[in-house]
Amino acid sequence: MGDPILARAQQTKEFKEWNRKWGAPFGKLKLLKAVSGLPLLRRSSTLRRAIGPFGCQFNTNTRAVEYPWTYFQLLNSQRSTILEVGGALSGLQFVFAMEGHEVHNVDPFFDYGVGDYRVDPLVEHEKLNRLFGTNVTLHKATLPELEFQRSFDAVICVSTIEHMSEADIASTLRSVKRLLKPGGLLVLTVDLFLDVVPFTASSTNKWGTNVSIAWMQQILGFEMGAGRVAELYGYAEFSSEDVLRDVAKYDVNKNYPQLAQLVTFRSPKA
Repeated sequence: MGDPILARAQQTKEFKEWNRKWGAPFGKLKLLKAVSGLPLLRRSSTLRRAIGPFGCQFNTNTRAVEYPWTYFQLLNSQRSTILEVGGALSGLQFVFAMEGHEVHNVDPFFDYGVGDYRVDPLVEHEKLNRLFGTNVTLHKATLPELEFQRSFDAVICVSTIEHMSEADIASTLRSVKRLLKPGGLLVLTVDLFLDVVPFTASSTNKWGTNVSIAWMQQILGFEMGAGRVAELYGYAEFSSEDVLRDVAKYDVNKNYPQLAQLVTFRSPKA
């Protein structure tokens, strides 16, 4: 599918079709509008199933690119083992599981600035597994806390890294490096905030900070997929002035000044 690095405002035909099929990123909107006054947990199983796996957790509009882009990076994977870092109750894990992949989701369910979860995530996750006929394994922990005695074909991480501290990012990436099979793929979407360094003097906002992708690559020691490093924060070619000049062509979060960086790394083959 190629890698534009910064998510574009203009979606591809494939992305639009994928979003329609799965109801990403907000759930199937016609059904949601019809029951807009009914709390999520009071909706029947039949209705929740019809709304789809992306109607179970709050999302932003940038996920309309992030989710299908992540999916298409693994399109040709046959019954892969997939590890999602920070998947919470979002729909992508269930999509991969419905298509026959073995999926593990690692998430500590920390509060990243929007309040705690109002349901028990373990209980709710199991309900969603039953709802969609899947068997995603949820590990309520951080990745470094787990002692997986196995490896994975792919690791995916959608809009999570930027919420972590530098130390936690480093330890998480070292765990990914250990767990990926030779030739395995790491698929990342990383928020690029327009209200912190290098765009303003502020170092952090309520969501996190801008993380150097170049620094992350140094920790991993992996080759990066195709794309323009000039659109990735942390590389010498990156220019905040260029990003702001061209911001109209990027997919901007409608509720917060944020773009989405799209990155893949591949572990060396044995």
